[in-house]
Amino acid sequence: TQLKGNLYANITVPTEYRKSVPMSYAWSAVTGQDGKASLPVAIWVPKASVRPSGIKFGASITNVYVLAGKKYGTPSVPDTPTYTTIPGIGKLYGYNVGPYNMTLKAIYNGVTQSPDWYKQYGGSWVGPFRGPKAWIGANWNMTLWSGAAKVVYTTAMEGVCLQVVGRDFRDNMVPLANQPVTLTVNGSTRATATVASGNTGNDGTFPVYPDKGSTVATPVGSKTVFTGKLVFLGISGLSYIGSTNLNLDDALGLKNYGLDTGKAFDPDTLGQAISFTLDNNMPGGKCVTLQWDAIKVTVFDWSGKPLKNMMVAAILREPRAKAIPSVAGFTAENGSVILYVPPGSQKYQLLVYWRDSYLLRLAGKIPREIVIFDTVTDYDTPRTYAPGSGTTLETFVYVGIVMLKNAQGQALSPDILNKITVEIQWPDQVVTTHKPENDGRVPIILNKNTAKSWPLDASANRSPDTDPRDISQAPLGAYKVTVNLAGVGTLAQQTIKIEKGRFETSTQIFEVRLDIFDVKLTFVSPFGTPLANAKVTITKPDGTTVSDTLDASGSIVVKEVPPGNLQYTVAEWNGLPVQFSGSVARAGEIGVTVTKIGKLTVKVLGARGQGIDGATVAVEKVGTFTTDASGVVSLELPSGSYGVTASKGGRTASATATVTDGKETVTELKLDIFLTLAGWEMSSNEFLGLILLLVLLVLVLFIIAHEYAVYRRRRLAKVIAPAEGTQVK
Repeated sequence: TQLKGNLYANITVPTEYRKSVPMSYAWSAVTGQDGKASLPVAIWVPKASVRPSGIKFGASITNVYVLAGKKYGTPSVPDTPTYTTIPGIGKLYGYNVGPYNMTLKAIYNGVTQSPDWYKQYGGSWVGPFRGPKAWIGANWNMTLWSGAAKVVYTTAMEGVCLQVVGRDFRDNMVPLANQPVTLTVNGSTRATATVASGNTGNDGTFPVYPDKGSTVATPVGSKTVFTGKLVFLGISGLSYIGSTNLNLDDALGLKNYGLDTGKAFDPDTLGQAISFTLDNNMPGGKCVTLQWDAIKVTVFDWSGKPLKNMMVAAILREPRAKAIPSVAGFTAENGSVILYVPPGSQKYQLLVYWRDSYLLRLAGKIPREIVIFDTVTDYDTPRTYAPGSGTTLETFVYVGIVMLKNAQGQALSPDILNKITVEIQWPDQVVTTHKPENDGRVPIILNKNTAKSWPLDASANRSPDTDPRDISQAPLGAYKVTVNLAGVGTLAQQTIKIEKGRFETSTQIFEVRLDIFDVKLTFVSPFGTPLANAKVTITKPDGTTVSDTLDASGSIVVKEVPPGNLQYTVAEWNGLPVQFSGSVARAGEIGVTVTKIGKLTVKVLGARGQGIDGATVAVEKVGTFTTDASGVVSLELPSGSYGVTASKGGRTASATATVTDGKETVTELKLDIFLTLAGWEMSSNEFLGLILLLVLLVLVLFIIAHEYAVYRRRRLAKVIAPAEGTQVK
């Protein structure tokens, strides 16, 4: 294949001239765009006698040097050093890249007998050389330059291949796709040039084939011109270096964070001196392997469970310390990751970051990264790791649990817990939402079911996806806990902090008390009387209703009342509808005066205005009552009109009484009872009749007594009277 504008061809020609003085002529040219060089050769030497040496025309070629060099425009050649000095000719410059594996005899042999010699015209061969036939082929390498052409092969390879590989967890070599590769050539003057650069394919290979220009005609057929990316085989002074850096842009998705490798990392370079051989000639040859070594890491939480999607970074510490990571990777489902590093004895510090917090900090989304383990600062003795080593790291990631309690520190009922949602802002600004368990426990867990928002969309791809069976995986740091109740709003906002430490247990429990407590309501009448056994309905601020009967003290305890106003309705008291409603601000103890209650006082009076003790007072729709010694019955009743009837001893009196809110209504009922004697309620007439009867009875008794006395005197007189005729004095 032709080489474009890159070769310096020099032909030395020893010729005997005058008195057997050996002479050397040299012709040189630089190939053009078509890879051809024209070297005109004198076919006659004027004023010179030529000894009968068998050479009349042309030249006997003893050497051809094909030299590559930067000053000739040779692609992929970094300089043009001195090659050698030829006596009688002088210095040659560049790298001798040909002829390669060939003789120098002419390719074009169309020579005929003619009085005219060959003439080169316009870069094309227009006719054969004409001369004595005896001279043709006199030497094995005799060139009848006029009318002849040579194809000179060089050591330029038809192609080479580099392959980037790394170890897996079983130490098998696996190809690494889309890795940047550079093939560099170093010259003897320490000058360098890039031969080719690009990325590996899916099979980890990076083939390098010369750039091709146009196709030109040659004496051995049409050939494509090479215009760049040349690799020369076995040239002294030219050495090749294959190098690669890890493509962290793709491996870590840095573009999604507005980052690139240069901003986030100080990557190591894997460089290797390459000595190409014919076995490496492509196509069909063997690829030269660029092989990364590895540090193998497995990451667990403090309870020994694997952590997925944790970023593990390696920072070079020896021999040349770096300030930022050289390489990083995210852990797989089993917590493992391979960090590719160049082979050698260098030492690395390992840092484990919670998720992608390192990248989020660089992207300006969080104030600081979250380091969940550092092998230099978190061990009693700092530890570093060399290529080929491995380790298992138990990180400061714990089982974090929020325990919800009421304001008094007591457990919450399942009913209220079902209406609660807990929102947690993590140290890396991730927000999760949770439903508490029946005992008030809220595990701090991040997975697809709990995630609400991310500091960056790309961050959603780096979730630990913690299995609920693992309860929780929460890193050290501060968490903002917000507890919301449906229909009410926020019950609590509290910042908790998971502390870093080598604890015996992996569980850290944080009590969060909610603004919920029990409320005691006491209902009384305007006169201070407890509304015992009244039927009430209480509506809490969250819309929950409680219907119950007040106790003997007129009180009810409403459980788990959130912030806001309580709505209440007193529906019934003592069997009478009240329908008194109102609203009251939540407090620990609340007194409510039911104003729709008044007092009804019934006075039962006799004919003399005296109070009738023991009279029966019937209040319509309420019941019957007995007057006290003063003839009074007092009742507290819901406002309204009531029919009242008093009775005693067959005597009755009725009236209608109107009870007014918060006021006393006095109703007097008079019975025709003048006096109660021996349980006999007498009217005035009855009492007067009784008096008359008694007077009459006394009079009768008097008369009887008088008459009896008279009778007794008469009887006595008869008994003691003297005999007839006798006068007694």
